[in-house]
Amino acid sequence: MQEIVGKLSDIVSSIDNDDLHETLATINDEISKPNWCKKTLKMAFNALGGIATGIAANIATNQVAPLVAQALALL
Repeated sequence: MQEIVGKLSDIVSSIDNDDLHETLATINDEISKPNWCKKTLKMAFNALGGIATGIAANIATNQVAPLVAQALALL
């Protein structure tokens, strides 16, 4: 999960969208806890994927969907 979120962080850092940054911050906050709330993570990853799809004009956002799918599969 850490590896996937790290890759997402690299991608999102190059995209100018506050919603993406805030959603990724929520994910980072949650996975830094000893016990993750899967419901929170699932909602955040789905939101991240939806936001990325909404701004799909950016090539980097096309890399988000497969990583979100991987993260959701781990939950």
